Amino acid sequence: MKCRYLIDVLEPRREFWEHEGVVQREDGTHVWPAGTVEEHPNAWKRCRIGDSEPADDECRLRAAMTTKDAEKAQRHNGALQAGIDPADYQRFFDGEILGYDAEGNDIPGPNYIQPDEDDDDDDD
Repeated sequence: MKCRYLIDVLEPRREFWEHEGVVQREDGTHVWPAGTVEEHPNAWKRCRIGDSEPADDECRLRAAMTTKDAEKAQRHNGALQAGIDPADYQRFFDGEILGYDAEGNDIPGPNYIQPDEDDDDDDD
């Protein structure tokens, strides 16, 4: 069964670094680039986690996902890849934030909502 990667997928195993299709990035990490088709008995699992899509009927049947399920998995995988805290997923999906800076502060997105300075959690 086959799947097609939707994102670059890290390959940490040295024995695969010389395999055709694996690319070494400038930072030294090895990846299978987005668009790579993998043939593997568990390819359907990659589709279920949202970093791949089925590349053949066998994988499509084994993954057993509706288009809506696949879109949701891909969206959540995108948030995971961006390092978004699960509590902030909806803000990320809504475009309020793009991620976090080195200090952990929000990187504003196109729909960012500036917090009210008067709104404190300690209403004493």
